[in-house]
Amino acid sequence: MRWIPLLIRQRSWRRNLTMINTVNARSDANSKSHEIIRQPQCPPSHLDYVSQLRVCIAKNSLADGKLIHAHINERGFMSIAHKFLHNILVNMYAKCGSLVDARKVFDEMPERDVCSWTVMITAYARQGSPEEALRLFYLMQRAGVQPNHFTFATVVSACTRLAALEQGREIHQDVISSGLQSDVFVVNALIDMYAKCGSIEQARRLFEDMPQPDIVSWTAIIAGYVWNGLADEAEDLFKRMQFSGFRPNLKTYASVLPACAELAHLGAGMAIHGEIIKRGLQSHLFVGSNLVNMYAKCGDLNIARDVFDEIPQRDNVSWTVMIAGYAQNGWDDEVLQTFQEMQEAGVETNSRTFTTVLSVCAKLAALEEGIQIHGAMIRSGVQYEIPVVNCLIHIYAKCGSLDMARKVLDKVDHPDVLSWTAMVSGYAQNERGEEALELFQQMQRAGVKPISQTFACALSACASLATLGQGMEIHEEIIIRDLESDVFVGSALMDMYIQCGSIEKAHKLFNRMKQRDTVSWTLMIAGYAQKGWGEEALRIFQQMLLAGILPNAKTFACVLPACADLVALEQGMGIHEQVIRSGFKSDVIVTTALIDMYAKCGRLHIARHLFDRMHKRDVVSWTAVIAGYAMHGRAHEALSLFEQMKQSGIHPNHVTLLCVLSACCHAGLVNQGWQYFKCISEYYHITPKIEHYGCMVDLIGRAGHLHGAQQFVTNMPIKPDAFVWRCLLGACVMHSNVELGEFAAEQLFELKPTDAAPYVLLSNIYAVFGRWDDIEKIRKMMRDRGVKKTPGCSWIEVNKHVHAFVTGGG
Repeated sequence: MRWIPLLIRQRSWRRNLTMINTVNARSDANSKSHEIIRQPQCPPSHLDYVSQLRVCIAKNSLADGKLIHAHINERGFMSIAHKFLHNILVNMYAKCGSLVDARKVFDEMPERDVCSWTVMITAYARQGSPEEALRLFYLMQRAGVQPNHFTFATVVSACTRLAALEQGREIHQDVISSGLQSDVFVVNALIDMYAKCGSIEQARRLFEDMPQPDIVSWTAIIAGYVWNGLADEAEDLFKRMQFSGFRPNLKTYASVLPACAELAHLGAGMAIHGEIIKRGLQSHLFVGSNLVNMYAKCGDLNIARDVFDEIPQRDNVSWTVMIAGYAQNGWDDEVLQTFQEMQEAGVETNSRTFTTVLSVCAKLAALEEGIQIHGAMIRSGVQYEIPVVNCLIHIYAKCGSLDMARKVLDKVDHPDVLSWTAMVSGYAQNERGEEALELFQQMQRAGVKPISQTFACALSACASLATLGQGMEIHEEIIIRDLESDVFVGSALMDMYIQCGSIEKAHKLFNRMKQRDTVSWTLMIAGYAQKGWGEEALRIFQQMLLAGILPNAKTFACVLPACADLVALEQGMGIHEQVIRSGFKSDVIVTTALIDMYAKCGRLHIARHLFDRMHKRDVVSWTAVIAGYAMHGRAHEALSLFEQMKQSGIHPNHVTLLCVLSACCHAGLVNQGWQYFKCISEYYHITPKIEHYGCMVDLIGRAGHLHGAQQFVTNMPIKPDAFVWRCLLGACVMHSNVELGEFAAEQLFELKPTDAAPYVLLSNIYAVFGRWDDIEKIRKMMRDRGVKKTPGCSWIEVNKHVHAFVTGGG
């Protein structure tokens, strides 16, 4: 490529000829048609330059093209009206990737014909600037240059890329005015434009009106139906095309295979695959990728992988299709393995690939793998595109790495609403409600309007914080945005009101809902069950069934505790039958709820039978059956089950350990209780909660070690609450300890002055010793403080009966 500068410096035509012929021989050794000069005594003509520029286009050699252009300028050819030479220069620059140089040559042209305009318009259309292609087209019309069929086809394609239906229709009118409405090339472009702009009926009319459609016409209309989600019609057109005697080409196969994929028509797809093999087209990358996609979407991942492995030169698209196929079918391990193979093969990874793999990492909560993929993304130079950003935020948030998630969000100049929503959701799900609500407000200050998912996440934060006021403010925004009728938002609102203790507001909202799905019904049932209104929960469950809404696993898991709390065995057994009919008898959560219901209703043998039949048991199901035995005073069976649970590799949670302490308490197993209590923090690394301390006070006090119980309360690392003092007071009642009982009662009077229980318990201790004056003082204290007692016989009479029972006096 050093010959052109020599040409410029040395004006020797013989030297020129020698060097130019050397380059021609190097570019195309088998052809002499590109020689610039055949006679040594003649300088190169503009046609010789045209031939050489065509070689540059074929070789995609921009550097050589620029050198030839420089030599043309030196010779003064650019000042001569060689339109053909100007056009080939524009074309060379455009096809070799320099639109700026192409436009510069075009703007300097002394005269432009339809070819000049069309070459430049095509360059913009093909290089991803369809807006500029259309602008040039209108300038061309204003310049009085009549477009030809190629010009029209190109600008129609530009409209397709822009989804500019109205502009496409205007150009269609220009086509008719120009008399080119029957040109197959133009009509094919119009069919594609109308189809991809959503006007498939217009595309079909154009196709049906064609006197002689070609294979491109058939392919365009088939692809159009697939584009519009009308896969059935696409398959029918493909069959009709073959019946009409047309032979599909590569693009036709690539257009119809997505239809088979969408319909999951494996048989039809395999038949087309057979045709492709017969014609020897299976090695083509484009067709191979579509075959992989078809088999993956039809659920046959093994054949999809076989086809993928047979593609000779796999590109980013084929790898991504294979990875996406695994992801869509839940083959998560294969997704990560194939992604690793892709990287080892040195194939460039784009944002779509990263998005697919990161989504799987988020699903698996695979933080380590997610971090590695994030690193690979940075190394590959992939920009922080919004879909990738959203996946990164999602995986970091789901794995609890909220600081990393926030760093990703902060790196984006203009995050979209989904990016903000993912971060708000992450804070809400990780019980950082204050930050979720703060970010929600920051998002609105940034001018980003929340969508239904954003409102639902913000409401979830209000629910976790029990901040009714903020929740109601968000509710007002939702009403202004007319989103209250959205089922997703409506359910989030109901949950917020329920968690904030305003179940009446939740029920009013539920009654206003135009469409109630399983989630909204289940929320209402759960709300009443959690509040202890079991009868109302069962009533709404019956209404749900009458409304024809099918319960899901969560519905059953919410309604069964209502039966348990009401000890409503008959209703619980009826719901058990519905569980079996609905196909949820193997669901771990539902079975656990059934175990709890039967245990609380006194049918421990049925609870154990259900537990023994479970194929998979989690910590909750083990805890439910242990609690059942502890509740019925069968401490040894409860503790035996706890040991079996540990041997099976299940790690107990704080509720399991509370049930174990309760079992020890009922059986008076003080030493074992102490051992288990110490294991909570030392072995299981769980911080004991107030319930664990209360249970230990009850265990020690029931065993008669009241002084030890008092010492335990005094040495607690957390402040005793009403539950702990009530346990101590109960032990004092059991062992008739007046002094310590009075001390425990006084603590309760301060913590809960309107709770009747401590007054009654202390009066019971006084009754044992016949201290009726003290009982009268307690009664007066209750009256002064507005504490309500249960209607019935007088306090003195009640306590006399208690005294007689304790002392054995009848």
